[in-house]
Amino acid sequence: METMSEKPSLAEMKSTGSQALADYQKLVSGLDQFGRRPGEAWHAMADDFIGRVLELESLLKQTKGKTYWLAQERREIVPKMTQALASLETQWPRLMEALIAACPDEELTLPADPLTRAAFEKYDRLAAELPIPWFKRRAVQRLLHRAEQPTAVPLLLLSLSGRADSMKIFELIPFLHILLAQTPLQQEGGKTLKESQAEWRREAIEQSRERPDGRGLFAHFVERIQSPDESQRKAARKDLAKLRDRSVDERWGRTPESNWQASRDLLAHWDGVRDALKHPDPVYRRAALCALPGLQFSFVFEDFPEECIAFILDGLQDADGLVRHKVCQFGKDFFNITRVSRPAVADALEQKVRELYPRLRKTNPAARPKTRQLIRDIEWFRNYDRQSGFPGSLLEEERILLNEERERPA
Repeated sequence: METMSEKPSLAEMKSTGSQALADYQKLVSGLDQFGRRPGEAWHAMADDFIGRVLELESLLKQTKGKTYWLAQERREIVPKMTQALASLETQWPRLMEALIAACPDEELTLPADPLTRAAFEKYDRLAAELPIPWFKRRAVQRLLHRAEQPTAVPLLLLSLSGRADSMKIFELIPFLHILLAQTPLQQEGGKTLKESQAEWRREAIEQSRERPDGRGLFAHFVERIQSPDESQRKAARKDLAKLRDRSVDERWGRTPESNWQASRDLLAHWDGVRDALKHPDPVYRRAALCALPGLQFSFVFEDFPEECIAFILDGLQDADGLVRHKVCQFGKDFFNITRVSRPAVADALEQKVRELYPRLRKTNPAARPKTRQLIRDIEWFRNYDRQSGFPGSLLEEERILLNEERERPA
């Protein structure tokens, strides 16, 4: 925490005090979200800490609107401010130790997933370099298991800025994110935050999935794609890309007022693409599948993988060669992404495609070449992973974070 000089100016005191107050108010918010249970020893310490934060806020209010010190004000306020900041800085570590002591001391194990395990181990190595006991993985997971709201934990850990070891903490943050997202929680029925949030998000997006205006949105897209005017075709693809971007903003909480409307509209396009495979006109099917590039890097891969697999298997058996080509490319991209984000899904796709291929000899010989091409694409990714030393379950963004030295494939 940044400290004031021995004889601070009014501007220095305002700046330092305001930053400290903002940080400590975040900690108070973290304590509120952490929740209290009867008989815990830290309650009295927390009440005293909150009282001192209120005292600091009161002292800062006395400086509001002032541009210079009066001698009497300097003699009265500066010592109080200095004492308040010093007491808060020394009291917080003791309060954190008391919080951790109140948490259940359960047996914690490393996850089975290779990348998550690697990320946890990297977190352990980085946390060992910090002289802060509550950043140790065991302490973090104890806090996470005890907290009534999991959002309390990052507030308690990361609210204090200006520390001498802030750069080491900054290096730790990406792995702390993985640790918080991938720790199973009793509050979530044994699921991780990532799993429970995905379920909640899917339920929100799927509301009113069969609405008529959704089908109208996709029909308008296909109509513009089939237009002889090139500008209309470009506009259709551009609007779909913008819709995907808005859905990404919704996913990351940047547009809470939208109430998932963009994601629902994008899901309507995905439903339209899936239904298009049943349309008798191959020209319509080709036009409908022009939406696939706009869907490939959206939430569809992450939240609706079983629908993607069914779509790929159906599309590979389509009577039209161009449709099969588009679906094959979609399947390649789907496998490429899910092999690092959801390896079980990628394994399921590979197994089903390999089971489909021999059956096509009798049922649909024309579909065999594209199915064989997808199998070869899958084998290429598998071979790349083996040569580069990556486990099949690597999360793409975490692969970058791990930043391990590995031999590049030949």
